[in-house]
Amino acid sequence: MKVNSVYLIIALAISALISFGFYSFYEGVNKTILVAGNMIFLSLTIIPSLAIEIKDRARTTTLIKIVSGIMFFCGLLANLFFSFTAIRKDWYIIIIGLILMIYCLIVYSLLRSKQ
Repeated sequence: MKVNSVYLIIALAISALISFGFYSFYEGVNKTILVAGNMIFLSLTIIPSLAIEIKDRARTTTLIKIVSGIMFFCGLLANLFFSFTAIRKDWYIIIIGLILMIYCLIVYSLLRSKQ
């Protein structure tokens, strides 16, 4: 597995800027949890989409990039929804955690498929 450091920095900067946008936009009580969860989720989904390449497995790399991009936008939409609603902290952590675990399971299955 090869990690492109320039794309890694760009991916982290994109996640940080989007999270800062949510921080400045959201006025609720759970502002810190929302921003931290947003940063973690968006970073973990955009980094494989931009910065990671698996050598000698172009098909798997493409599938992981597609799944990562789809989950990035799903997480972005979910966090946008949560910023408009007054959701409890525990429900936010559970929902975002489940989405992230499903994403990890899909990526792990793709890596194990040896395609």
